[in-house]
Amino acid sequence: MVVPRSAKLQVAKDALSLALVALVGGTKLAVSPMMVCDYLCIHFGIIDDTVSVLRHAPQDFIMCFHRWEDLEAVLGTPVVREATPFTLI
Repeated sequence: MVVPRSAKLQVAKDALSLALVALVGGTKLAVSPMMVCDYLCIHFGIIDDTVSVLRHAPQDFIMCFHRWEDLEAVLGTPVVREATPFTLI
Protein backbone atom coordinates (compact mmCIF):
# COMPACT_ATOMS: atom_id res chain seq x y z
CA MET A 1 0.00 0.00 0.00
CA VAL A 2 1.37 3.39 -0.98
CA VAL A 3 0.38 6.40 1.12
CA PRO A 4 0.28 9.63 -0.87
CA ARG A 5 2.49 12.40 0.44
CA SER A 6 0.57 15.30 1.90
CA ALA A 7 1.47 18.91 1.19
CA LYS A 8 2.35 19.39 4.87
CA LEU A 9 4.78 16.47 4.78
CA GLN A 10 6.38 17.80 1.60
CA VAL A 11 6.89 21.23 3.22
CA ALA A 12 8.60 19.58 6.21
CA LYS A 13 10.83 17.50 3.92
CA ASP A 14 11.83 20.59 1.93
CA ALA A 15 12.69 22.48 5.13
CA LEU A 16 14.87 19.63 6.40
CA SER A 17 16.74 19.49 3.11
CA LEU A 18 18.08 22.98 3.92
CA ALA A 19 19.20 22.10 7.47
CA LEU A 20 22.75 21.40 8.58
CA VAL A 21 24.11 20.30 11.97
CA ALA A 22 27.34 22.01 12.97
CA LEU A 23 29.75 21.06 15.74
CA VAL A 24 31.82 23.79 17.37
CA GLY A 25 35.53 23.01 17.31
CA GLY A 26 38.48 24.77 18.87
CA THR A 27 38.45 26.28 22.32
CA LYS A 28 35.74 25.28 24.72
CA LEU A 29 34.32 28.75 25.24
CA ALA A 30 30.57 29.11 25.41
CA VAL A 31 29.24 29.73 21.90
CA SER A 32 25.80 31.23 21.37
CA PRO A 33 23.51 30.99 18.33
CA MET A 34 24.24 34.69 17.69
CA MET A 35 27.98 33.94 17.57
CA VAL A 36 27.29 31.23 14.97
CA CYS A 37 25.25 33.76 12.94
CA ASP A 38 28.14 36.22 13.14
CA TYR A 39 30.55 33.50 11.99
CA LEU A 40 28.34 32.71 8.99
CA CYS A 41 28.15 36.41 8.11
CA ILE A 42 31.91 37.02 8.41
CA HIS A 43 33.09 33.86 6.65
CA PHE A 44 30.32 33.32 4.08
CA GLY A 45 28.43 36.61 3.78
CA ILE A 46 25.24 34.93 5.02
CA ILE A 47 23.04 37.45 6.79
CA ASP A 48 20.84 36.76 9.81
CA ASP A 49 17.50 36.86 8.00
CA THR A 50 18.52 34.06 5.60
CA VAL A 51 19.45 31.49 8.28
CA SER A 52 18.05 30.35 11.61
CA VAL A 53 20.47 28.94 14.17
CA LEU A 54 19.22 26.77 17.02
CA ARG A 55 21.25 25.20 19.82
CA HIS A 56 20.98 21.40 19.66
CA ALA A 57 23.45 20.39 22.39
CA PRO A 58 26.06 22.30 24.39
CA GLN A 59 28.40 22.60 21.39
CA ASP A 60 26.10 21.60 18.50
CA PHE A 61 23.85 23.83 16.43
CA ILE A 62 21.22 23.25 13.78
CA MET A 63 21.46 25.81 10.99
CA CYS A 64 18.32 26.10 8.86
CA PHE A 65 19.11 27.94 5.67
CA HIS A 66 16.46 29.70 3.60
CA ARG A 67 18.48 29.52 0.37
CA TRP A 68 20.23 26.60 -1.34
CA GLU A 69 23.13 28.87 -2.32
CA ASP A 70 23.99 29.56 1.31
CA LEU A 71 23.86 25.89 2.30
CA GLU A 72 26.06 24.94 -0.66
CA ALA A 73 28.58 27.68 0.19
CA VAL A 74 29.01 26.30 3.69
CA LEU A 75 29.14 22.66 2.55
CA GLY A 76 31.57 23.44 -0.28
CA THR A 77 34.15 25.18 1.90
CA PRO A 78 36.80 23.07 3.60
CA VAL A 79 37.21 23.52 7.35
CA VAL A 80 40.18 25.81 7.95
CA ARG A 81 41.71 26.07 11.39
CA GLU A 82 42.42 29.74 11.86
CA ALA A 83 42.93 32.27 14.62
CA THR A 84 39.25 32.55 15.54
CA PRO A 85 37.77 31.63 18.91
CA PHE A 86 35.94 28.68 17.35
CA THR A 87 35.40 26.83 14.08
CA LEU A 88 32.27 25.16 12.73
CA ILE A 89 32.89 21.54 11.73
